[in-house]
Amino acid sequence: APVREQARLIAVVIALMIAAAGLSIISWWRQKSAEYSRMQYEAELKRKNLSQQYDYLIKYVNDIVLLVDPEGKIVEANDRAVTAYGYAREELTRLAIRDIRAPETRDVINSQIKEVRERKGLIFETVHMRKDGTLFPVEVSSRIIDVDGRSFIQSIIRDITERKKAEQALAESEKRFKRLVESVTDYIYTVEVANGRPVKTIHGPSCVNVTGYTPDDYGADPDLWLRMIFEEDRPAVLNQASKVL
Repeated sequence: APVREQARLIAVVIALMIAAAGLSIISWWRQKSAEYSRMQYEAELKRKNLSQQYDYLIKYVNDIVLLVDPEGKIVEANDRAVTAYGYAREELTRLAIRDIRAPETRDVINSQIKEVRERKGLIFETVHMRKDGTLFPVEVSSRIIDVDGRSFIQSIIRDITERKKAEQALAESEKRFKRLVESVTDYIYTVEVANGRPVKTIHGPSCVNVTGYTPDDYGADPDLWLRMIFEEDRPAVLNQASKVL
């Protein structure tokens, strides 16, 4: 009887220990499960916040943003695209990318899409067309993005009309300057300097009459204009040039 009583007591103690260990394990598992759920919730909340911020940025960014499927169909457009092209968003998403390109640029669309896929991104200039038929130059930066397991081309498009006007004005100004230099009988030359050193010289046609050297001679030797100056006068000339620079 005493042995049975002692065995019963040991069994009760063992059962209590097992129960306590089980409760500890359950408590630990619940704690870890709650912590994992909290981390998952925070990660999802962060992802949603980032997604909302990205959507807000794309929606209101000053550049045109288009999402195009692999066949070239426009599937999404931001507010700037609606304003720039003159279409409602629903109209834009019924168009293909070729519908907003100038007719003379459409023959290269397929090759550009192929290049974007192969290189995972491409930057190029082209001409786009508004709903009313007016054309405007653009710089396009395209890349491949994945959305819900599908690949799309995201294009950020910048209207470069003002840049092209500035480039054209600069080119016309350079042409006028060149005509002016070529029309005068005086010897006029321009020295292009980089890091305090002449890297290029542009000479008028009268340079041959004055110095005997041709514009090609000066082009082949950027330092020729300096060696042409009397040696003792060179320091003074360089000193004056440094004041101009």
